[in-house]
Amino acid sequence: MRRLLFYCLIPFFAYTAEDDPYFAGTLLSTLPVNVAPTHWLIEPYLYIVRQTTDHLTSAQLLLQFETGLNDWIDVTLYPNFYYTHSNSHSFYLLGDTKLSFGFQVLYEEQETWIPNFRLLLEESFPTGKYDHLNPHANHADATGSGAYETSFTSVLQKTLIPFTLNLTLSYTVPTKVHVKGFNAYGGNSHTNTYLFPGQQFVGNIGIEYSLTQVWILALDLHYQHQNASSHPTPTVGLPSQNQFSIAPCIEYNPSPNFGFEIGSWFTLYTRNCSPFISAVGTIYWSF
Repeated sequence: MRRLLFYCLIPFFAYTAEDDPYFAGTLLSTLPVNVAPTHWLIEPYLYIVRQTTDHLTSAQLLLQFETGLNDWIDVTLYPNFYYTHSNSHSFYLLGDTKLSFGFQVLYEEQETWIPNFRLLLEESFPTGKYDHLNPHANHADATGSGAYETSFTSVLQKTLIPFTLNLTLSYTVPTKVHVKGFNAYGGNSHTNTYLFPGQQFVGNIGIEYSLTQVWILALDLHYQHQNASSHPTPTVGLPSQNQFSIAPCIEYNPSPNFGFEIGSWFTLYTRNCSPFISAVGTIYWSF
């Protein structure tokens, strides 16, 4: 009986595609290849997040518009929108907006050790709300950092059919923030001061496994460290934070230029930050 069950499951868990699979990237990893000049990539992400300790539920719509400038530079714009709810308070708010430039260093060559390698320079603009918060909403109306944040990211990916392996490393340096009243960093109605948010490091390992040419299983292993914010007043600022999370998903990519991904993202370990569980979905279209 066990042998019969094993042979019945082989078609679902063994690579069966005759042609190369359509890998689209995991939910949390950064794409390892620039978009070509005159071409576009449009990819909306929807995150439904529940923070259990804060009793906060949010829906985030992150849009990605990417196009190539030349053979080795492309540019990406990330508008960001939120719906949040906590303690009978609901908000529709804009999040921080990001602009990124990608620099292609290496293109992968099959049958060799050469991987895809890409560097990114990203700037986040403080368009989200971060101070003058509702004191009874448990920070549900905090959707931004209040800082201009410059990020440096490297992406290394290698295809080893039926797998892809993606390593994304990112370091973010924020500017000084002026906060008033209740804000994302603490304080009270009388707060009126400056602080320096902590720098942030993010490491992500993305793994894809092809079941067929169009069906892909994917998993992200995600680590994030946030340094403590710097301010002499103990009632304002955040301590250093650590977070480890995973994001399994399934991809259906009927063509190299169009596909869907759906999965979950949840924490396994947190320190000084709230655990969360979320559902994530995305559609990508390149043309």
